[in-house]
Order: sequence, then structure tokens, then C-alpha cells
Amino acid sequence: MRRISPNGCDLAEGPSANGVQASGLRWPRLVIVFGVAVVVAGLAGLMAYGLVYGQRVILGVKVHDVDVGGLGHEDAVELIRSHLAEFERSAMALRLGEQEWKLSPAQMGVRFDARKTADDALQTGKQGNMLEKLVVQFDALGTGAYVEPTYAMDADEFAAAVKRLAVRIDQAMVNAAIKIEGGQVRVVTPKEGVVVEQAKLRERLEQRVQALSSAPIEIPVTRTAPKVTAQDLEPARARAQQMISGPIKVTLDDRVLDKWAVGEAKLASMVVFEEKESGGKRQMMATLNKAMLRDLADKIAAEVNQKPQNARFDWNGGKLKPISDGRAGRTLDVDRFVEDLEAVAVSSGERKMALPMRVVQPLVGPNDGAKLGIKEVVEERRTDYSGGASERRYNIRLGASRVHGVVVPPGEIFSFSDEVGEITEENGYQMGFAIIGADTLPDPGGGICQVSTTVFQSMFWA
Repeated sequence: MRRISPNGCDLAEGPSANGVQASGLRWPRLVIVFGVAVVVAGLAGLMAYGLVYGQRVILGVKVHDVDVGGLGHEDAVELIRSHLAEFERSAMALRLGEQEWKLSPAQMGVRFDARKTADDALQTGKQGNMLEKLVVQFDALGTGAYVEPTYAMDADEFAAAVKRLAVRIDQAMVNAAIKIEGGQVRVVTPKEGVVVEQAKLRERLEQRVQALSSAPIEIPVTRTAPKVTAQDLEPARARAQQMISGPIKVTLDDRVLDKWAVGEAKLASMVVFEEKESGGKRQMMATLNKAMLRDLADKIAAEVNQKPQNARFDWNGGKLKPISDGRAGRTLDVDRFVEDLEAVAVSSGERKMALPMRVVQPLVGPNDGAKLGIKEVVEERRTDYSGGASERRYNIRLGASRVHGVVVPPGEIFSFSDEVGEITEENGYQMGFAIIGADTLPDPGGGICQVSTTVFQSMFWA
């Protein structure tokens, strides 16, 4: 059928206007119907999926690398517990350089809750609105849904485990030092200080626990380099080795005093190491102990020192007459002894030193009589010893001769013992008798006490 338009144009045959409208409405209706069908099908599928997995873990859910999808709650608990218990006991490797220590989560106070973890797995994809559930369920089927295991960590037990490990690793910094053994001077190797950074190590361990990972952990430490190295001490070590390289002989008047030779062991006991300023910086230096050197000097001096002897005079008819010119003494110069011995010790030359002696002149010489101001006899005392034994008389005469003519200058002290000397047979006295306690017994110098008594009386009454 053809139709003509009002303006006379011929219209082609085709569907009527009403026919076109009816056809245009049919397609949207089909889309809507299809969409509703899809939604209904989805809801039906979701309901069916929910019914099937209502009391089971949805497919694709994993705890760490353990697939618990499709398991009922109790089965999931047992599987998770078995896996987590194994991880609790597994040893983590903690490394520092080439050293390695082992530590398990259980030793750190970690306790996993398998039941709570299974609860979380069971609730995966079942919470939120329908769309949120669908998204989680589809993701689980596609890429998987991972549930973090639930655990508790005893903070005190964890800290204690890390501290025990740190105690085994921590090392105090040790500077190089010098040690003398068996005649050899050696440098004790310095040690680097190492302290475990416990807070950082706990953080790394907890990260491994959260990830259920047993991957090795590098132990974080703070290192402290020694302040004194072996190189710093080498000059002092070499000097000390020279000091103890052999005995030092001591001479007096070109005569070797074997008794006072300073051997290697004695020298080694005297070596001390001190920090001193040298070249604008602090350096370790080897020296000999000054106090010990002075102590040695005092012992030698006690044997070699000689007191000067004043001139002696006799009261001859009211005039002083010299009967002895006296004698100069000598004394060991202790300061020079200390310096000289250390100089010889570090020298590569002959290890021998002459004792540095100083001459000590007497206070009164034979020509000093007029200066003494002695003009008269102040006091005189006598005691009789004529009835004594021959040994007693001999000792009295010897003692009296040794104090005869002694001059005591102003301000000086008279010592009877110094003048008569040691009361021994070796010093010229004979064996006599002396009152010792309540008994009269043989004793060298018996009778000398009569000399001291007579001298005392004259001085006391002067």
C-alpha cells in the first residue's frame, strides 16, 4: 500500500506509525526482563552458595599457605592448629656475619589462636551487603582470600628471649693493650664493641611472626671501633722490649756489685705504660716505675752510703788538738740513679751503669777547732771498770776509743750507736756477758753499756 503525503508526495509503503512505536518499546522490555532474570539467577546462586557454604569456609580462603576453603569449622580449626603449631616450634635463623643462632616463636612467647583464626576464615565473604559478599566471594575464587592468623605475644617473655640472645652476642669494646709474658712484650689484639639493637630486632622478629615466615634475620647491631689500635702501641711495645732485653750491671769505684744487678724479671716488673704528650698528640709511652726505682735506690744507698766523719779533737791542757782529720762521706744521688738506669735500659749500648755518688764533706775539719768556741770542760764523769773480766775491759776501752774526741757541732745530734758501731764480733767486740731480761748471758760487746752510761751522765749534768 502506498501513501501520499499531504503535500502530494508519494510515500513508500511501510509500517504504520503505530507499528513503529510498538516495535521500539519491545527491546527495552527484553533487556529489563533479561536483567531481572540475571539478578534473580544471581540471588538464587548466592542463596544456593550461601546454603552450601553457610557452615563451611568459602572456596579460595587460605590461612598463610594453607587452603581451608570448603572445610567445616572444626576441620578448619584442626588444620590451622596443626600448621600453626608447626610454625611455633620452627626455628628462625638469626645471623650476624658467619655466626648463627636459632629462636622459635614459642621461645619468644608467641601463642597462636587456631579457633579464632578459623572463625575469621569462616566469616570471610559472609559479612556486609550482598554486593560486598559477592565481591569477596568472586575474589576468593579468582585470586584467593587470605586470612591473617590470630596470635598473642607475651611481651615480657619476648623481651627476655631477645635479651638472652643479646647477652650471648654483646661484646664490650676492648682497646689494644700491652702485656709482658716470659720476657716478651706483645700487644693484646683489640676488639670491636658489639651491642645488639634489641628494639629493632624485636620489630623484625614480630614481622616474621605476622607473615608466618622463617626466613633468616640479620641481627641489627651497633659497632664501636677500638680507640687504641695495635699500631698505636707499637712504639711503646718496642721500647719496653728493649728495656727488658737483658740485666743491667751496677758498678761502684769500677767494681761490679753483683748483688744489685737488675735482672730482666725485675725490669719487667718495673715497666709501666702511660699516655704522654708527644708531637702535639697523646701517645702511649713505656717507662720504668719511678717509685720502684727509688725503692731500689734506697736499698742500695743503705749499703753504699758513707757518712762523713768530723775531725776529732783532744782537750790538751786547755787547747784543742786535732787527733783525727775526719773523712768525707758519700751518698747515692737517687734522682740521677732513676734517670741513669732508665737511660741505660732503653739504650742499645752496654747495659752497665756506675752508681752516681755525691761527696759529702764533714761539718768539722781539722782546722775548724778555733771556730767551735770550745773554751773549757763543762762536765766530767768517771766510772770504774778495773774489776771486770778481761773481755769486758776490752769492750769498754774499744767503745770509749770510738767516742773519744767526737765533736757535736751546734744544731747537730750525737748518736752513741752511730759512733760505736754495730755491737758484733765482726765489728771488733769480744764476747762478754750482758744482762738480758732477768738473766746474765753471754753476749758480744758485754760492758759497752758502762760506756754509754758514763757518756750519758756527763751530758745529762752538763
